[in-house]
Amino acid sequence: MSDFYTVSGVPSTGSAGQSSPIRSEFAAIETAMDKLPEITAHANEFWVNNAGATAVTTKTAAETRTALSLDIGTNVQAWDANLDQIAALAPTDNNFIVGNGTAWALETPVSARTSLGLAPTTTDNAILRADGTGGVPQNSGVIIDDLNNITGVESITTKNTGLKVKDSSNVYALNLTPGSAFSDNRTLTITTGDANRTLTLTGSPTISSAATKTQQMVSVSTDAFVTPSIQQAHPSAVKCWANVEGPTGAIIQGYNFDGITLVGTGIYGCNISTDFADTTYIAMAQCSDETTTSAAANLNINVPDAYKSPGSYQVHSRNMSSWTTSNIGKFSTIALGAQ
Repeated sequence: MSDFYTVSGVPSTGSAGQSSPIRSEFAAIETAMDKLPEITAHANEFWVNNAGATAVTTKTAAETRTALSLDIGTNVQAWDANLDQIAALAPTDNNFIVGNGTAWALETPVSARTSLGLAPTTTDNAILRADGTGGVPQNSGVIIDDLNNITGVESITTKNTGLKVKDSSNVYALNLTPGSAFSDNRTLTITTGDANRTLTLTGSPTISSAATKTQQMVSVSTDAFVTPSIQQAHPSAVKCWANVEGPTGAIIQGYNFDGITLVGTGIYGCNISTDFADTTYIAMAQCSDETTTSAAANLNINVPDAYKSPGSYQVHSRNMSSWTTSNIGKFSTIALGAQ
C-alpha cells in the first residue's frame, strides 16, 4: 500500500494518482507562491495581506505601526528617560514633583514653599489656616482656627491705613493709625506688671511723645507726657533739697546733693550733683532745730550770693548779735532754678 496526496491535498491510500492531476496541483502551488513578495530588497520589513486580501505585500516598521494604530506620539507614548525618573518616584502623600535642574525629584510641602520663595521668615511670617479641629500648625507656626482665633503671630505689618480691631458687635473698630510718616521705626511699649491690668482711655485723650528736657523747662506743651528722669527740669520743681545735721554736715535725707560738709564754724558747703545753668538760681536754708542752744544763740541762716557757683553754694549760720558764724544743731535747705 502506498501513501499519496490527492488533488485536494488530503493524504490518502489506494492507487497512485495520475500525472495530470498532479501537475494541476503543482500549478496551483506555483500560482500561490507568485503572490508572495520577493525577499531581496525588503530587509527588516513585514509581510502582510493587501487590502483586498488577494496577495501578500511588505511594509516598513513605520508603515506597520501605522497599520496597527501604534504610531509613536500619536497612538502610544515614546520612551523617555524623564518618564523613567518620574515612574521611579514614590507616591508619598502630599509631596510635589519638581525639577532640580538635572532630574525629577520629590519635595515636601516645607521644601516646596522654600523653592517657591514662600518660606516664612522673621520679617515675613506667612499666615496659613489650619483645619481647626486638630490645630495642626504649618511651617510658619501661625494658626487660624475655625473660630478665627490667631495664635503664633510675632509681629503684624499693615498698610499705612492702620490696624483696625473690631468690637464685640463687629460694627465699630479701634484704629491704630500713624499720624504722619516716620523717619525710623517706632515702638509703643505698655508695661503693666505681671498681673492683669486694664488701660482705660476716656473722653478724647491724646497721648503724645515723652517731653524733652527743653520742653519741660519751657513748660508750654499740653500733650507731651513727663518721665521721672526729666520731671525736675520744670521751673516749679525743687532741684535739690536736704535735711542736715549741723555739727557734722551729714545729710539726714535729701536729693541731688553729692554731699554737705562743715567747712568752718557755722559754714556749710553744699555740693550739687546736677549743676545749675548759672548762678541766678535761688537757694534757701532755715533752722530746723529748736533746742535751747540754737534759740539762745539767736541765729540767722542765710545763703550768700558771693559763695554760689553752678555746682555748689554755702549756708552760713550767724549770731545776730555779734554777726559771727556759729554752729547750728540742724537745718534744711532747698534750691530752685534752671539746670
